[in-house]
Amino acid sequence: MRVMALAKTLWDIEHLLVEATSESVVVMGLSQVINDDKLKKACTILWVEMDTKVEQKLVDQLPNLKIVVSPTTGLTHVDIDLLKSRKIELISLQGELEFLETITSTSEFAWGLILAIWRRLGLALNESFQNRQRLASSQLKDKTIGIIGMGRIGRRVSLYAKSFEMKIITYDPYIENSVLPESVKRVSTIEQLLSLSDIILISASVIQSDIDNYPLLGAEQFEYVKHGSVVVNVARGILLDECAALGNLESGKIAGIGLDVSRSEDIFHLEDSCVDKLRALGQQGFNVIITPHIGGASRDAYQRVVEFMITKLNTLL
Repeated sequence: MRVMALAKTLWDIEHLLVEATSESVVVMGLSQVINDDKLKKACTILWVEMDTKVEQKLVDQLPNLKIVVSPTTGLTHVDIDLLKSRKIELISLQGELEFLETITSTSEFAWGLILAIWRRLGLALNESFQNRQRLASSQLKDKTIGIIGMGRIGRRVSLYAKSFEMKIITYDPYIENSVLPESVKRVSTIEQLLSLSDIILISASVIQSDIDNYPLLGAEQFEYVKHGSVVVNVARGILLDECAALGNLESGKIAGIGLDVSRSEDIFHLEDSCVDKLRALGQQGFNVIITPHIGGASRDAYQRVVEFMITKLNTLL
């Protein structure tokens, strides 16, 4: 008997896994497997999402683990070097460009978050007519959006921005000019982008070889940020120094921040990411919206991703 340990998932997918995988694979919850010595030894497959850290403490409990499945593009929750050292196969969505072009939910969410922060919708909830003057913003037409990372999400958001008649610039040293939409102007440094942008969107992928250089937007880079701009991060929390963002929001240098990700998702055992302090500022009347990494949380897209990952997994079984 081979056991697949299923960690916490966004929606119940156990029935999909049972129906689609080999009859020789038994699907069980990770907590059930971890609490049974026989099941731990029988476990050869581990299915995880962002809220399960695949680190030594977990892997040591599964001595016969052969495959880890993570239906995500980002892998900051996985100790990749550990898996390589133990010859454990890792299956993810990284590099699956053709398939990922059909998944638009995160891009759509990013644009919604941009609109919500720019138009101060979080502050406007349940507000009275008499107080609407303090909620005034400005239109997006002719404003500049700076997109850090012109991959799948960045390119699609640039299309939305074009339809709003915005100016669009990007910083991404990893892409060729040939793949840039015509409406997007490339800048050579992140500092140049920050100084020109009314809206700063972080949509970059985490590059493992660059991980020691993160965050992309930290205290030093905030020195270049245009006064009154807003910052939105839908990529990975590790790319933004939330504590630096907190200080710049309190000082009034930035006018708002929208986060769908946090550093605590990416950095194992992080004690303080300043996200709770940002939430507290939101409750005090600052322009803050923080969501629990739901950019990709659309049921239709999620099911397609799970089915795609099952197909990849079955090639190894």
